[in-house]
Amino acid sequence: MASTNEKKSIFRELYKACIAPLLPESLRFKLRFYSKHDYWPDLEHPRSLMEKIVWLLRHDRTPLRALVADRIKVRDFVRELAPECKLPAHLWIGTDFTQAVWNGLPQRFVIKGNHGSQMTKIVNKASDRFEDVLAEAKQWLKTDYSLFYGEWVYATARRTLVVEEWIQTDFVAPPDWKFLCGNGQALIIQLDIGRFVNHRRNLYARDFTRFHDARIAFPLGEYVFKPDAWDKALAIAEKLAAPFDFIRVDLYIVGDDVYFGEMTNYPGAGWDALQPKAFDFEMGARIELGVMRLDR
Repeated sequence: MASTNEKKSIFRELYKACIAPLLPESLRFKLRFYSKHDYWPDLEHPRSLMEKIVWLLRHDRTPLRALVADRIKVRDFVRELAPECKLPAHLWIGTDFTQAVWNGLPQRFVIKGNHGSQMTKIVNKASDRFEDVLAEAKQWLKTDYSLFYGEWVYATARRTLVVEEWIQTDFVAPPDWKFLCGNGQALIIQLDIGRFVNHRRNLYARDFTRFHDARIAFPLGEYVFKPDAWDKALAIAEKLAAPFDFIRVDLYIVGDDVYFGEMTNYPGAGWDALQPKAFDFEMGARIELGVMRLDR
């Protein structure tokens, strides 16, 4: 007899193959949202944080969003609004990632695709082969990330590779602090731990109070001490977020230094469930959409 999970898997496949094609697009979208969040969405009058992320994805076409999604162009934006924020050095930019380019790079570096999310690899030449990194990078260059979830901001980004310096820490990947900001104020600070090994995620308020009962997609991680440069990072995140009604600012805190990571317009494209549901609605109520400061 099939298990519950097996039955769900069979139903999902039948739904995708036989039922979904017969449904209107808006209904398919709402059914998918319900399957992820366990509540029926109001996408015309969004209330929760996740509803509002989806609304922005579907309706907001502010050009500034496309600029900050571009890993190259965003650097001037950061220099202008938060000059105290460090920018990891760009070691190489291009599309022809050759053996000669590889040979000229340091032992450790980070390679990214400029034109989408989930295109990042921390490279250590001691364990990574050139051929494997090249194959992955070529796949990124072939990918139009804007087609996956409708994230239009990546459609105009230059499709190229960016190699950055590796920020020296005691971790394989430095702790990744993600500031989810509404109307210029950090509402949730998400700490991603062990992204490439054993991914865990903690959520904090501006005062570093931990939301013990809340989670987004991944299990909670271990206790983490408040970073020395917490107030500095918080100020930088809110400066960069100031023009937007909602955006996520990703930073690395290393000792007294704060490094820029990226800016994310639509975290998880609105599909990562924020639990409990009441917390999702509480955070959503603190965001007023359509209020953007574009006079910078």
